[in-house]
Amino acid sequence: MKKIKETVEFNFNDIKVFVKIDYINNRIDVVEPIDTNRSNFTIKKWVFHQRGVEYIKGWVDVLDAIQKSIKEAKLMYEKNLALESKKKDDMVEKVIKLTKKK
Repeated sequence: MKKIKETVEFNFNDIKVFVKIDYINNRIDVVEPIDTNRSNFTIKKWVFHQRGVEYIKGWVDVLDAIQKSIKEAKLMYEKNLALESKKKDDMVEKVIKLTKKK
């Protein structure tokens, strides 16, 4: 079955990052759950201003987790894209073989 969208949770250094992969619109978004059962998500809005010096190390860790999550999500996206491309190629091959038999 063709994937349309999926939301994946990544965890790096105890920092949870949720990423929505939209295979139809070719998008990868960092999102956050808006309910306790994590079935609904909204775009994550990060606030970097008006933070004290003690938050700097924390933000570096968060940004590192985001970067790793996006890289992983991109690999998932590319893997799915290659799989879908192979499926299309296989179908075209089958059609060509069927038409040659006639």
